[in-house]
Amino acid sequence: MLKRSLENNEEFGIVSKIDLEISHIGCMAKISEIVKTYENGSTDIIIKGGARFNIISQNFHPDGYLEAEVTPFEDLGEEEVDTVLVNKIMVRFHMVLEKAQVELSKNYWRKLKSANFKSYKFAEKAGMNLKQQQDLLCLQSEKERLRFVLNHFERIEKLIDKNQLISEIIAGDGYINLN
Repeated sequence: MLKRSLENNEEFGIVSKIDLEISHIGCMAKISEIVKTYENGSTDIIIKGGARFNIISQNFHPDGYLEAEVTPFEDLGEEEVDTVLVNKIMVRFHMVLEKAQVELSKNYWRKLKSANFKSYKFAEKAGMNLKQQQDLLCLQSEKERLRFVLNHFERIEKLIDKNQLISEIIAGDGYINLN
């Protein structure tokens, strides 16, 4: 699939598998860089995420990967950016980073500032586990996603206050299980 994607400059879909269930909501992706190719043919790649989709039907391709018929999975209606909510998250995020003694790159802050959907950019460094990431992806409103992220940061802050969290989890894009 990746070989075909590279040869034809095509997108492909990514879905999560949590326990034994494959999610019906996924995200399109495109290979932006091949980092390393190994002797066995496997590769390390960097991808760029695209539009979300909903799987209608799926089947196995003869080469062993799933193919699916999908429809777009978009936000419900247009909404103005809730700057009050974004500012609340920014305050919490800075508190979490300070308490965890983590400093993020200028590049991250620049991309956050210019991001159309800040919820996804905040979530990138929020230490969410796979289930939490999937729950966020399934929300169809930026305001709902921002509230989800704010709630997550509030819970993280409480854990940091209890000395139950170490800075490497956030700095290393690790996961925090808050369920």
